[in-house]
Amino acid sequence: MNKPLAELEETYSYQQHVDSGSLYPGIDYKTLPDITQPCFAVEDGTVRNYYGKDGLLYSVLTGITGEWFYVHLSGFIHPDGAQLKAGDNVGYCGESGNTEGPHLHLGLRINGVYVDPGLYLDYNEDMEETNKILKEINKTLIALQDSVQKYRMLEVSKELVDPELYVFKEVEIETGVVKSDQLVGTRYRTKDGDWSEWDMSGASYGNVRTYEVNKILYQECIGTSGDRYIRKSEDGMKWSKWELSV
Repeated sequence: MNKPLAELEETYSYQQHVDSGSLYPGIDYKTLPDITQPCFAVEDGTVRNYYGKDGLLYSVLTGITGEWFYVHLSGFIHPDGAQLKAGDNVGYCGESGNTEGPHLHLGLRINGVYVDPGLYLDYNEDMEETNKILKEINKTLIALQDSVQKYRMLEVSKELVDPELYVFKEVEIETGVVKSDQLVGTRYRTKDGDWSEWDMSGASYGNVRTYEVNKILYQECIGTSGDRYIRKSEDGMKWSKWELSV
């Protein structure tokens, strides 16, 4: 949510307007005597301009939140129906109408009822700050996950020659030549689980490649005669038998 003014200095609160019996409660913000001081759209919306009693000028910005009233303006900028983006200039602040001095009266009407605009402005500012914090936390988590993954790859390389690690539905599938046996093997582990025993059913084959197609996991390898073999799994733990690939 964008600020209606570059600097917000409240001079009369929403509650004070309610207590005084105002029919159009809102918040009064201090403005400069300069009649060219701009006020800004707090959100995207459509603007319309109005003339009231005693020379009053005010604009209404209709956005997704509700109707935002910019009251006591000195002049309009846009024609009725103009589409504004948050931060665009709505008009110029002033002291038109029945007022004791230059200020911006900001009102918010939702479903025909005037509510405290400050609640929505403050809430959105808090959300913006929260989103910034969450983005930083997310960056940290991603970096931590990368570090864990690198550590696991180092852990794998101690046991395998040319290791390959593939993650499928939170199951890690590890393939390579087992140093102790000098044979090709595959094993798996689930999230926060221990490694399974080595599956040596493809021990006579080399160059095992793991890949996924349409949510089905496949392993492909080359036999000693040069033929290509393939097997598949739906969960990365239970595999079909090796079959000659045609």
